[in-house]
Amino acid sequence: MEKIGIVIAMQEEREKMQDYIENMTSETVSNMDFYIGKIADKKCIMVQSGVGKVNAARATQALIDNYKVTKIINVGAAASVNDLLNVGDIVIGKYVVQHDFDITAFGHSKGYITGVGDNVICDRNLVNEFEKKIKELPERSYNIKLGIIATGDIFCTEPEMKDKISSRFNADVVD
Repeated sequence: MEKIGIVIAMQEEREKMQDYIENMTSETVSNMDFYIGKIADKKCIMVQSGVGKVNAARATQALIDNYKVTKIINVGAAASVNDLLNVGDIVIGKYVVQHDFDITAFGHSKGYITGVGDNVICDRNLVNEFEKKIKELPERSYNIKLGIIATGDIFCTEPEMKDKISSRFNADVVD
């Protein structure tokens, strides 16, 4: 049976997602609360990871180890670095870049990760599923875009940082 893991960083995001989970139960594993139920007849296990890439990786590994999830979706709020996006728009990542990873001293470009490259490509089959579902949605007041997500452990709070992330990585949003 297909099991979808959902990783969410913050309490506000988790509380909003819980509204969509049917027959929800919860359990604690490795000091993290996991919320188990169904969304649109799909078994889902959601975990609130906490902020940051290390917390997201820890929660993702716990989903894999303890729940044998077949797909993992990271859901949450992000700041737009693309001036064409508005509050409430949705970006589905075609790939993710790490804007704060820097081994340029070794001759690599900013964001380059040894053994990975300049970006992490999102699962094409999952992205295709999202694209199909988007086309089935009724007319809406927000946009949905396939784009580039920049991630980092530094909050992007300055316009100069936003502009650097946008121009260097051609990103749409930064989380």
